[in-house]
Amino acid sequence: MLEHYTEAFVFDNKINKELDAVITLYTRDFGKVIARAKSARKITSKLNSHLQPLNFANVRLIEKNALSAGKQRFQVVDALTIENNSRWEKNPGNLAKFLNIAQFINEMTFELHQDLRLWQAIKKIFSADLVELEDRIIYLGLLKILGFDSEHASCVVCDNPQTDYFSKSEHIFLCIKCACPAKRDSLAAAGKITQNQLLFIGNAGR
Repeated sequence: MLEHYTEAFVFDNKINKELDAVITLYTRDFGKVIARAKSARKITSKLNSHLQPLNFANVRLIEKNALSAGKQRFQVVDALTIENNSRWEKNPGNLAKFLNIAQFINEMTFELHQDLRLWQAIKKIFSADLVELEDRIIYLGLLKILGFDSEHASCVVCDNPQTDYFSKSEHIFLCIKCACPAKRDSLAAAGKITQNQLLFIGNAGR
């Protein structure tokens, strides 16, 4: 077994069995990590409160060498909050907004693909600095970091250079006419983004 210490952002915390939890993290050193937190949901556990969605925490991970089917490779054995999600509690709208952004990044990333540009963007986005920044700008900045640059994109259906939506499931840009109205809620708003706007997200163009 190997032991790792790293800073992490919590995407998700789900019940696993009765008292365990499966924690989805984006870490500075390893990218996305899905880890088991044993007995995290016990009333006496001090671990669970540090591993709530939208928290930043220093975590200690144990990496197992051999895995059985369905077992997590990593286990969180210790965590200490750096910044917790209480900063959003006074504004439920902001809480929902940033939970959706966290879910978007989670769905668009793979395990153990380290990306320091994305880590820096996460640090920037989920700080108080960008609370008032338009959602569309945040999503477009993230898409550019992830390799989907709207600046040179066009609608995959009609080739319209004006892109209004991005499909997370198909990884394609669509214009407003070609994006099925029934599915628009599941699509990320797209369009174009300027370099100055991109700098707010974390210098993704470098």
